[in-house]
Amino acid sequence: MEATVESCLQTVISQEYKNVEHLFVDNCSSDGTVALIRKYQQKHPHIRLLTGKDQGIYDAINKGMDHSFGDWLFFLGADDTFCHDHLLSDLVAEGWFDQETVVYGNVLIKGDAPWAKDGTVYDGPFTLEKLLQKNICHQAVFYPASVKTKIGHYSLKYPVTADWDYNLHCYSRYRFTYVDRIMTIFRTGGKSSGEDLFSFYREMPEKVIEYFNLDPANPALLQINSPFYAIFKRYLNQKQEAR
Repeated sequence: MEATVESCLQTVISQEYKNVEHLFVDNCSSDGTVALIRKYQQKHPHIRLLTGKDQGIYDAINKGMDHSFGDWLFFLGADDTFCHDHLLSDLVAEGWFDQETVVYGNVLIKGDAPWAKDGTVYDGPFTLEKLLQKNICHQAVFYPASVKTKIGHYSLKYPVTADWDYNLHCYSRYRFTYVDRIMTIFRTGGKSSGEDLFSFYREMPEKVIEYFNLDPANPALLQINSPFYAIFKRYLNQKQEAR
């Protein structure tokens, strides 16, 4: 981790836009990560370090959110980097952060993942129907800081897919704005869990009904032109199987 953290540090330090805070949440690592971050802190006061035991990726993200002061939130993995040094300055200058929307773009995949191959640009604009089938890459999304109060914390129930759950919750409360450019270089090979994906997929229909305040008795949900058609059919099938 120590080797990749330095790349992450550099990708934020080198941004032309300087009005940022860079929070690291360290799970009591035993390598040289903490010493490296503290070395950079001496020259770069925008870097902040939180260290202590956590319950996984999303617990660490929740702690970072709680300690952040900025107007926007963005989550970089320790081995991910921004696509170029003027990404943030371009987005600010073009006015993408002038309104309270969830702003997202694409990522360039490095290495093979179950959901994308090496060299793929993932994955264009999302409709609600598309988001119900697959997730926006977490490293492509800028969230307004108001999500901390309107949406709250990431669920710790889904150790890998809590960001998919979070994006669906956000979609029920915010407008999503797509920017047609690569935001980050996303390196595969992190934590994965088939059971996590299965459990979230199984529970997704009830989550969607809750987030979007849907009435299960509404026949319009089963209209073929409804964005909830497929997910509501799954909900009804699950109810039938449970009998």
